Amino acid sequence: MKPELIKALLKVQKELPVVERTTKAYNYKYTPLEEVWDKVGKVLTDNGFAIINQISTEGVTTYAEHEHGQLTSHIDFTHVDLKPQDRGSEITYARRYNLTAMFNIIVKDEDDDGSSAHKATTAPKSNKSTPRQLKFIRDLLKDKGYTEKQMEIKYEVANMSDLTYDQASQAIEGLKNAPINPNKKVEEDIDTDEIAEGIRKMEEGK
Repeated sequence: MKPELIKALLKVQKELPVVERTTKAYNYKYTPLEEVWDKVGKVLTDNGFAIINQISTEGVTTYAEHEHGQLTSHIDFTHVDLKPQDRGSEITYARRYNLTAMFNIIVKDEDDDGSSAHKATTAPKSNKSTPRQLKFIRDLLKDKGYTEKQMEIKYEVANMSDLTYDQASQAIEGLKNAPINPNKKVEEDIDTDEIAEGIRKMEEGK
């Protein structure tokens, strides 16, 4: 990641407010996407960030474009077949999750407003976790900086694929609201030209 982009991010994070959750739904509260944007949109655009959302059949990818680089965050859809209203709820959740994750936007004591999408389908009769659930868990583990081993210990299973459907659903909800692991390593951009030049100089020095 370029120093100029890090500097821009630091400036943004100093200016961002803590977002309050304002809307009740069933037994949880959340902050609608439009209210999050009302709170943070001007800060982001004033600091040169443009937000772009790309929606595919697999999920939602959000890009934060800046003159010195790009940030990305992706969330997979949890179910293949959803009613349009439930799919819309999941898209809205993913857009908000991606936005808050990229800029470390703090939403005070927030619960999940995408729960309607996850509750829209019933568990299979076998009660086994689905491949899509497991992929979603792995993506969240990667985003949050946790490991599959930690998940296996938590649910007392030998392998994550041994999770039941209900356990996998619980894990997804918990990971969405979990803080980012402070020990998570930040991946830095690799300058391939510099690497190639270094290899060339090493070969010339032989």
